[in-house]
Amino acid sequence: MIMSFQHKLVYIPVFIGLFLLLLLGSCNRPELPLTRVDIRVSNEIGEFVEGAAIRFYETEADFRADKNAMFAGDTFYTNANGFLPIAFESYIPRVFVSVEKEGRNNWYGNFALILYETEGVNRAAIEIRETMESRLVGRNIKYWKQVRYIINNNEESACQYRYVHGFNYQGFIDLFQSDECPTPGRRMGNDVWVLNEDPNILSTGIVNRRVDWELTRFDEDEMRWRTTYDSGRIVVEHHFEHVGVPDYIPN
Repeated sequence: MIMSFQHKLVYIPVFIGLFLLLLLGSCNRPELPLTRVDIRVSNEIGEFVEGAAIRFYETEADFRADKNAMFAGDTFYTNANGFLPIAFESYIPRVFVSVEKEGRNNWYGNFALILYETEGVNRAAIEIRETMESRLVGRNIKYWKQVRYIINNNEESACQYRYVHGFNYQGFIDLFQSDECPTPGRRMGNDVWVLNEDPNILSTGIVNRRVDWELTRFDEDEMRWRTTYDSGRIVVEHHFEHVGVPDYIPN
């Protein structure tokens, strides 16, 4: 019993010493570097925007798809002066930022922030505005179903005039049979789109197949095109409705 007691007396200070070393070591551990960013959000006429929703992403692919947002997917909001300070727990050279409020956003403007400052504070001014691109394709892709095809005031209802058009931010259009066709979701080809300096013109096709369409109506949920052929003797209209992501469209 005496030997056992003496061994305990020897081990107790050893354990205490190890504990103190670990504790002191953790206290002296250097802090992780922070990347600090002060963000100021304004609209197209320079007014600061209160309550703009801001999310951060590590890659452009995640930014476009709105997935894997940083900070566990949290959304942050600007204050009354359009201001949001944020700090990342380690140095990152670039971050992708989505800012939006009431139809205005930065998705086709300043969304990739280069962070030069490793010790000081990075500052970023971000403008949000309504754009043709965001109405047409959203941040990544929007699906529009053709609901009417009219030629010289006569309406056609064949399947080929009821395709779903998937407009994406890279300038492509994927065509699918809709739920009014024999094989909903079947891919039927693709096309390209481009905006013009004239905000009322949308072009599709390339080179000799290019068609300039007059946008007679264009909002978040409805779009109408119109063009003429043969010196105006043939008038063609396409009417579309925004349909979300139809469940029959392949991923």
